[in-house]
Amino acid sequence: MAMTSDAAEPELYEEPALRINIVKDVPCICEVRRSSAKGRGLYMTQSAHPGDVIYSEKPAVVIPKAGDNESGCDRAKQPKDSWRSAAALATGPQPQLEAVMAFLEPLDTEHPAYEVFRDSLNEGVIWLQEAGVRLDPASLKKLMLSTLLNGWGGDQGKLLFIWLSMTNHSCDPSAVMVTEGQSDPALLKVEVRALVDLKEGDEVTLCYIHDVMLPPKERAAHLMKGWFFSNVTPLASDEFINAYVKEGPDTDAAVANIIEANGFAMKAWDLGHSSQDPVAASRHLKNALGAYQLVLKSASGVLHSEHGWVLNAQRRMASILLREQEQFPGTAGVALKLCSAVAAGEEKIYRLGRVRLTETHSMAVEAAELSGDRLAADMWKAKVAQGKAIRGMRYGQ
Repeated sequence: MAMTSDAAEPELYEEPALRINIVKDVPCICEVRRSSAKGRGLYMTQSAHPGDVIYSEKPAVVIPKAGDNESGCDRAKQPKDSWRSAAALATGPQPQLEAVMAFLEPLDTEHPAYEVFRDSLNEGVIWLQEAGVRLDPASLKKLMLSTLLNGWGGDQGKLLFIWLSMTNHSCDPSAVMVTEGQSDPALLKVEVRALVDLKEGDEVTLCYIHDVMLPPKERAAHLMKGWFFSNVTPLASDEFINAYVKEGPDTDAAVANIIEANGFAMKAWDLGHSSQDPVAASRHLKNALGAYQLVLKSASGVLHSEHGWVLNAQRRMASILLREQEQFPGTAGVALKLCSAVAAGEEKIYRLGRVRLTETHSMAVEAAELSGDRLAADMWKAKVAQGKAIRGMRYGQ
């Protein structure tokens, strides 16, 4: 799973076994193709509109989480009892196991992840062979490494979805993933829906990063840490998310003050949300509010109005004002203005249907209702409803 630019027309990659876990009675309007730059990817076989289901599937491989004190998705070491649990699944229906193995690319021992997971893979081979999985060590390592690299974390543990694993990354995705039935392995499935108008031949892409309004270097580091690749898509936010209004000694001094205030605000915010004492939590959040207010005041004329620190300060100030209405009565209107400013920046990057944007719109609804602005509340509710409809959800879910 990687994202690279590729102008060449991809060729159809025929692999009937890849459809083995596609959910029945749900239209699948894409196909697997291979290109020299990207490897395999998914491409539309017909047009789609925002909200249309592109495909839906169930996991082919599940590596359950280990005990409470161990993570089944640990990057550095896969616990032995997780591989032991996975053995029972790997010895399941032979046709499905064969289909999964046919899908996998050859084992790449030069891949940087191979060295990271080497000990874990060796342990996994032992457990799976003792459980009776009739595959040679190289095939078992290929199965495990693919699950660790291409799998998605969930309530069940590490999940390998065949088609999902071939849906390439983009910071500006064309589709969104919706998960259903996470608490029940028998019902677990993912549904991938269009975020934009797509035509036949367009690639289906998902965003592996929750917050793409980060500088490119931070996005690249996130992708490398989780997925072992660092290709990022240029975004409009890259021009303003860390931009200064002006350069010079005065700006450098002002930014130093902003960094100090922002650091204090972040610590107070974390304490306010981690404290078990309501009184102490409220005190910390009040301190965070004052510090973020100082950030915004100091940033005026220094940082771009949609600089990452500015948007973050606005979002968190609005959240505190709404949560602490008893402490700050009559400030819902201020919270609404803050939410509107954040939404203006985020709507340049996130499309309706992205969780981050829906969260901002939902916060604006709360602020508008508390301030008694019915017109604004209806407008923001409509945006929330549109975003949720694209994800196949009803308003209020």
